[in-house]
Amino acid sequence: MPPARHTPHPDYSKNPDYAIAALLQMLVRFPMVDCRTMADSIAAHLRLVAADARFPDVVRDAAGRSAAEWSAMVEMRTALGRQQQLRH
Repeated sequence: MPPARHTPHPDYSKNPDYAIAALLQMLVRFPMVDCRTMADSIAAHLRLVAADARFPDVVRDAAGRSAAEWSAMVEMRTALGRQQQLRH
């Protein structure tokens, strides 16, 4: 699989649905790349969706809860990774 290309994000202020599309793509790709930068971008997109009043409340609420859970998962994985590095 070719490496992911970094492209500037679209103007989400004009096209908020692009944030959801990008989020879905990153969530699908994350297990294959397991990249901290992508994990942080997913968290940022979840927070962006949660804060955007143009999305329905149910979407915003789900994004807000998911952002908190995602960030906790990333921090836990980071801590576990550090512990494993110390053991080797």
